[in-house]
Amino acid sequence: MNLKEQNLVTSTILLTITALFTRTIGMISSIYLAQILGAEGMGIYELTMSLYMTAVIFASAGLSVTVSRMIAEALGKRQFSQLPHIMKVAFSLGLSLSFTATILLFTLSPFLSEALIHNKAAASGLRFLSLSIPFMTYSSCFKGYFYATKKTIYPASADILEQIVKLGLIMTLIKLYTPNNTLSLYSAVGLGLTIGEIVSWSYMLSLYIHESKHLHIKAT
Repeated sequence: MNLKEQNLVTSTILLTITALFTRTIGMISSIYLAQILGAEGMGIYELTMSLYMTAVIFASAGLSVTVSRMIAEALGKRQFSQLPHIMKVAFSLGLSLSFTATILLFTLSPFLSEALIHNKAAASGLRFLSLSIPFMTYSSCFKGYFYATKKTIYPASADILEQIVKLGLIMTLIKLYTPNNTLSLYSAVGLGLTIGEIVSWSYMLSLYIHESKHLHIKAT
């Protein structure tokens, strides 16, 4: 087995383990929320997340794959000086799309909560979630960069860290609110998920800065 095949096998195993771990954490989170929110509350939560993910798709769909492909092409041609330019364009595009999605979702949250979810309490959670969109979009850019540079361990570890932080924060924040206060519960969930995204983004930003310095040295 040559080095390329070894890297492929290692990356596949790592991504599989990460997927299993994050799925497990997600299942634990769903079970916990179901116990707190109840059947009706979980229905509202799922509808809220559907609206949120629609905004996320608008802001970041395709960014990770596009960045990964362009970075890989530049690396293959040993055009290291092109990497900062590629990332700058990706960041600029991600910034404009994510801010547009954030502003629209934040502003329209009361209307969407009443018209589509039929629950005004969901608006607070939706507004908190909207604030995470820029961080999630930038994280997609970082993931594409790391996949192209064969640093699979970075996005994998970021996903694990994010899920742990989200679950821990949601459980902690919910305990700080009155269980019968539906408005506070949705706010706690939205805030917990948003902070988790920010932590993941901060982690990958530090890794990107560290890695980009090494590639800059190669370019010179």
